[in-house]
Amino acid sequence: MKALTYGRFLSILILVALWNPPKSYADVVSDALADGQAGRFDSACQKLKQQSLELEVQSASADIMLVGRNCAAIGFNAMLARIASDCTSGTLSSLHGKALFDAAREARSGNLAQAELSVRSIVNAMPGYAPAHLMLGRILMGKCLEQGAGSDQAVQEYQKAIALDKTMVSSYLDLGLLYEHVGNSNEAIKAYETALAEVKDATGRKFAHLMLAMLFCKSEQWSLAKEHALKAKELGFSGIAADLLNDIERHIPSKSEGKIDNLHELASSLSTKEIYEKGVEAGIAGEYGNAVGWLQEAKQREPDRMPIAIASTLAAEAKEGRIGKDAAKAAFTSIKCGNTNKWDEALALAKEACDKSSNSAPLFSHLGTVYAYFTAMGKGDHYAQDAISAYQRALKIDPNSGVTWFNLGLAQGATQNWLSAKESLLKARAIGVNVPENILSQIESHL
Repeated sequence: MKALTYGRFLSILILVALWNPPKSYADVVSDALADGQAGRFDSACQKLKQQSLELEVQSASADIMLVGRNCAAIGFNAMLARIASDCTSGTLSSLHGKALFDAAREARSGNLAQAELSVRSIVNAMPGYAPAHLMLGRILMGKCLEQGAGSDQAVQEYQKAIALDKTMVSSYLDLGLLYEHVGNSNEAIKAYETALAEVKDATGRKFAHLMLAMLFCKSEQWSLAKEHALKAKELGFSGIAADLLNDIERHIPSKSEGKIDNLHELASSLSTKEIYEKGVEAGIAGEYGNAVGWLQEAKQREPDRMPIAIASTLAAEAKEGRIGKDAAKAAFTSIKCGNTNKWDEALALAKEACDKSSNSAPLFSHLGTVYAYFTAMGKGDHYAQDAISAYQRALKIDPNSGVTWFNLGLAQGATQNWLSAKESLLKARAIGVNVPENILSQIESHL
């Protein structure tokens, strides 16, 4: 199965299974729910944890249906086991615990409206109890899926659960799945990446890695996809992740693909401008080995030319599979349009490239440069702030890009934010960019 279809199918499967576990699991969860409703929390917790261990063993399977349903079941177990454990420890009252187990039973039977009422009453009584917000988020997500309700309330409940308890991995994973369902891949990526930063649970981490791998496949960022698929495989998804890796490998270009052996010799008779243009054309054609070669030649001649530096970084990222082919083509075509003074087209294509590969620093750096041109041409003061936003987005992804810090400093100077401009330029210089002294002096004269 293709990686893109694979990822979409798995996310749908898990969403469908949130309240509907596999038949082999249904008897166990029914018994655990009955225990919880009766106040036998130790028994409920034990059954749920034991079932999760058995499901975890099956995670090495390559059967996507089995893995998807088991992931949903393990998340459901973890939520209920936490509630049962909190009742045993006295963190949650027995009355509230029984009510939450009853609400889970109602949700499993399809009575989402009654389940929502029950959980909302507990959320109102105990607004600081994270698992109640998680359960309410799941119920509201169920209404979103089954009844076409909006997703905003579910998102808010998941965010509340995370704010109250950063260790509950299900909150991040559910939120990521919900964002995927509504088509917001950028926020889904953030949710999964935050899970990896905050949670130590191996089961949750391997799932976050798997879903990130599939999302990066969707944006054709094959190198990032491979990185996360390898992590998922190492953590236990040895079957499904191995299949995904096989598909990813087919999309990562060979290191020597399209390389011209005598490129240096050919470049010796050309001007820097001609070499630069050849690099851009190679990028448009998807010949990233050639693009890197030409642009490195141009960069060696004029190391301080920012357009060459940005294009060179784009080519290197595309060659490594960190930028999808469609995004790379849009970016290089945008550069060509800028070189021929077709700036409206250049801007539209730069935005398109960022939409297609939303985790690429060079793409946002290029977008900022296009906005900066509009500012320089007097087309509107707001373009300077747009440039700043694009550069800042690039630096969130790669804070060590001296070129981006330099361009950010110039854009901040254009908005008369002199102190920030100086700080950005000094950061660029510390990284190794040649910042002309006259530019710094001019900015310092306003302080």
